[in-house]
Amino acid sequence: MSSNTWAIIINPQSGAGKTKKKWQQIDAELQGLEVDFNLHWTESAGHAVEISQQCRAKGYTKFFAIGGDGTIQEVVNGAFAQGYSDEFIFGALPMGTGNDWMRQYISKASIADYLSALKEKNLFEQDLGIVQREGGKSRYFINFFGAGFDSQVILESVKYKRWGAVAYEMGLLSALWNYKSPMGKISENNQILYQGRLYMMIASIGPYAGGGMQLCPAAINNDGILDLTYIEHLGKLNVIANTRRLKTGSIIHHSKVHTHRGKSFIIENRSTLEHTALRGEIDGEYFGDGPFTVGLAPFKLRLSLPANAS
Repeated sequence: MSSNTWAIIINPQSGAGKTKKKWQQIDAELQGLEVDFNLHWTESAGHAVEISQQCRAKGYTKFFAIGGDGTIQEVVNGAFAQGYSDEFIFGALPMGTGNDWMRQYISKASIADYLSALKEKNLFEQDLGIVQREGGKSRYFINFFGAGFDSQVILESVKYKRWGAVAYEMGLLSALWNYKSPMGKISENNQILYQGRLYMMIASIGPYAGGGMQLCPAAINNDGILDLTYIEHLGKLNVIANTRRLKTGSIIHHSKVHTHRGKSFIIENRSTLEHTALRGEIDGEYFGDGPFTVGLAPFKLRLSLPANAS
């Protein structure tokens, strides 16, 4: 295996089977590229981590994910499981339901445009997040960590995965009905930023989450800082009335929405009841109960982006 060979890791189930449906076109484009690659198919959730670990052990340093943000994040975590290397390069063809990570670089592109990243003509370095939860389990995130309402949405959305692009919207409606704001505490450097009923919080590298919502609209992905937005308890009608502001980013001007920037935060669960525990998610993938310590990795994530990305 040449050091110039890409490990292409494919999730055929991403985007409610979008990858599988588009595979003939994807494969035709791949075969037309003058690059070396080997294909690896995932079979279940978490399998991309295992595959990228195996590829790293075989000497691969170039990883390309075809799938949703969760698949991309799994590939990154698998590659870094055996340590950092400045030879690593990552790229992706986003085929999920939200595709928020790539949205910050390019709003819309063809399959051929995304696959042009395999040519390594547009290299970029972005920050990489890391979160640790109780018990010592840690995980890298490529875009954001969230806790509270958004985690409930993820849990609810799983029920509607087969519905494709509307899965998140259905999960959102279901979570809106079922969710109860837990008691939470957010702190930085032993200073309490907030303590009380917490609707949700997000610590983000990029501006987009939840299928194009802008909870951290000013986030810059390579400035070495995490953008934090946290929302005090809101009633259902208040949430519904401000849905459009989530899309535009103007939600940060709401009286119960607060923003902060920093290097590291601790998010703690202060609820005593199981059904109101403060739960977390990473790049749209459920991550369990808090407390959580969220920060940035001491190295950057090196990317190969589509030729027309910026």
